[in-house]
Amino acid sequence: MSLTADEILNVSDIPEPTRVSVPEWGGDGHVYVKVMGGDERDEYEMTRVKKVGKEYENDFSSQTAKLLACCLCDEGGDRLFSQAQMKDLAKKNGVVLERLEKIASEINRLGIAGVKDAEKNLPAAQSGNSGSD
Repeated sequence: MSLTADEILNVSDIPEPTRVSVPEWGGDGHVYVKVMGGDERDEYEMTRVKKVGKEYENDFSSQTAKLLACCLCDEGGDRLFSQAQMKDLAKKNGVVLERLEKIASEINRLGIAGVKDAEKNLPAAQSGNSGSD
């Protein structure tokens, strides 16, 4: 059955944010980590490049904080941090940031783990010839 545009746009396909305990930030405190929508993921990807003259180069500065600024949210999915606050977020405990980054990367299928996970869902490669003789 082929889906219509309305059916696709009206389905809720983003899961509830994942609750993560962060005792380092206050007793029994916690944050939520969300799956990014396509627009948020594009925004995040754009933070990973910078224009130098007429060319674009990779920008690896504050990558953990850039991802977390897009993924840390409240229970309803609203972001906790703006991109303007990202530099301040980057100054927090690196161990905590790394733990949260790992979770954000996993649920958003980013990085090597995401690629390997996505590969598991690909159909098996066909062996033999490609069909052209």
